[in-house]
Amino acid sequence: FFFKQKTAYEIPKRDWSSNVCSSDLSVGLLTLSAGQIKFPATQNASSDANTLDDYEEGAWTPTISGSTSTTGQTYSFQLGRYVKIGTMVLCTFDVQLSNKGTITGSAIIGGLPFSARSQTGIEVGSYSAAYFAGFATSFTWIAGHIGGAVTNVTLYGLTAAGTGTSPVDVTAIGNTTRLAGSIMYEASA
Repeated sequence: FFFKQKTAYEIPKRDWSSNVCSSDLSVGLLTLSAGQIKFPATQNASSDANTLDDYEEGAWTPTISGSTSTTGQTYSFQLGRYVKIGTMVLCTFDVQLSNKGTITGSAIIGGLPFSARSQTGIEVGSYSAAYFAGFATSFTWIAGHIGGAVTNVTLYGLTAAGTGTSPVDVTAIGNTTRLAGSIMYEASA
């Protein structure tokens, strides 16, 4: 189906040339002069690496959590948006605690909208901080990475220039910790 002036109509297979859509099958080119491309609500996965089979936009709910356990958190706000094109996901977010509750393990940003691709030995995504505040530790830099088959970002911090990064321990999280930024990763599907 193609859209013209907000009205859906089907272009018969024998007529791929119109004022909405044209094609040159000899070079594999499809040109839309008006309208939209609509993907189904549920992905129609393709095994061909060169086939774009998914596009989606939506909201997600970011959390500030621990890799071992998390209970009793309350938030001032939890804002998140994402765009998924094929298997690539770009998330933007802004989240702030009003009470950290009980958090154990390493600090993570949880609640990613899709599970990351399963990959052993390498990270499949990263977090870039646009803003961070309210930590009990004084960081000069915070970022993160995404391992395979997870829905969270492990946070890494730098406390002094040149000392190297290490996972952010949850003791560094304060009752009003705030994180904002963007996350890009490859989803499992």
